[in-house]
Amino acid sequence: MNSRDGIIGLAIGDAMGVPLKFMEREKLLENPVTEMTDGGIFNKEKGVWSDSTSLTLATIESIIHCFGISITDMGNKFVSWMLNSEYTATGERFDIGRTTMMALSRFQKEGQPFDSGSVAEDSNGNDILGRMLPIAYYAYASNLQQSEVYSLVKKVAGVTHAHELSILGAYIYVMFTIKLLEGKSKFDSYKEIQKMGYSQFSRGSLEMYNRILKKGINTFDLDDIRTSGYIVDSLEAVLWVILNTDSFNQAIIGAINLGNETDRIGACTGGLAGIIYGLKEMNVEWRIDLRRYTYIRALCGQFDKSLSSSSKKFEKEEVVYGKEEQKIKIIQGDITRLIVDAYVNSANNSLLGGSGVDGAIHKASGPELVDKCKELSGCETGEAKITRGYESKAKFIIHTVAPKWYDDSIDDREALLKKCYENSIIMANDFNCKRIAFPCLGMGVYGCPLEVGARIAVDFALKEVRKKYPLVEVIYLVCYSKEEYEFYTSYLREKIDEKKDAEEN
Repeated sequence: MNSRDGIIGLAIGDAMGVPLKFMEREKLLENPVTEMTDGGIFNKEKGVWSDSTSLTLATIESIIHCFGISITDMGNKFVSWMLNSEYTATGERFDIGRTTMMALSRFQKEGQPFDSGSVAEDSNGNDILGRMLPIAYYAYASNLQQSEVYSLVKKVAGVTHAHELSILGAYIYVMFTIKLLEGKSKFDSYKEIQKMGYSQFSRGSLEMYNRILKKGINTFDLDDIRTSGYIVDSLEAVLWVILNTDSFNQAIIGAINLGNETDRIGACTGGLAGIIYGLKEMNVEWRIDLRRYTYIRALCGQFDKSLSSSSKKFEKEEVVYGKEEQKIKIIQGDITRLIVDAYVNSANNSLLGGSGVDGAIHKASGPELVDKCKELSGCETGEAKITRGYESKAKFIIHTVAPKWYDDSIDDREALLKKCYENSIIMANDFNCKRIAFPCLGMGVYGCPLEVGARIAVDFALKEVRKKYPLVEVIYLVCYSKEEYEFYTSYLREKIDEKKDAEEN
């Protein structure tokens, strides 16, 4: 299970669509948008996503936390998003559907998720589609039968949308996604959902989806595709785009340039296209610009583990020994002289450059780097963001911010430093970087003691290269001083010998 493809795809489609929401199709088709942009009716920065991604992430965290489906816990997390702006791109919630807002307000007041969703005819907005992707992953991983999928969708959708028309739309989307996860082509998946039985739904509701279930939505002309907030229109648009495009990037561009409900249609299209084409086929610049990328990726990793385990204990990863010295290279010198796929930059929170390694990497990369970093709006301690390498000898630069050892307000500095390495390697893998160079993160002006920083770096590198399927091929640990170099090399040798002695005894 690898949920990152669909979830990152959904977030990209959402973020691409946010600035274009409610724009007219005619205007967009005259000048199609093909890049991540800012502005729009919400006046948001580039890469900011909306409620579809937020509620998707809240759903994922609920499944992880509860080791399965708890409608009450899910509802509580949705309320936390609505009231406290949790699971958002920038710490600010915006764009909440009327039906969702009213339902969550009822749930907050009464505490009954099964009674909170609206059954009114005018409540069939497309809000529900945007948070269904994790349910498809869960149903697929749990090998649920069709009737069980229906029951699950009905419960989850009913927190906000309890009308049969909304449940049917969500069910079609989830079943189409499950067919894709089973490895079927998009056309075979579509044929499968057309052949399925829908006896639990009324004739009236089924007739509303007649163009999807009977006529073949992909055969309609562009002018026949509507992009209103009505769930039927939005699901038709999503499937029409998916079936009439041949790549992830083409699907996203096609979805957002349909106009009107561009964020929701972009998100739902992105989730499906991500599963079909995979992360590595997604536009690099879009992935660079996406807000809170490492947060989303880390959550996907936890989600995958929870889905692959039938109990609260996760499977132990196989460990391979013997090639550590081939895959870990400790050197003393200037990191910017290395020709690698990625430098890891020991950045500050602003990402706008500083002294030491940070200054050297900015100097080597040229002025385009700082221009791009200005768009990224900084980086939280322990997180990582990525840019092109520009004029440097690396294809990419991964920026991570180590904790300040002299800052007493930081509770667990060592855990945060470990996160810097973990998030950096996730970035390296997602951007196909096989050779990655780390400086001595957290040392120098940030005050991390050599023995602490070195042990964290070497232990991390050993753990990574000893994986049966490591995310990278070579890890360079680049030291500035002779003292750092000698400590790193001696500690690496100590850890390798320690393993050899254990095997001999």
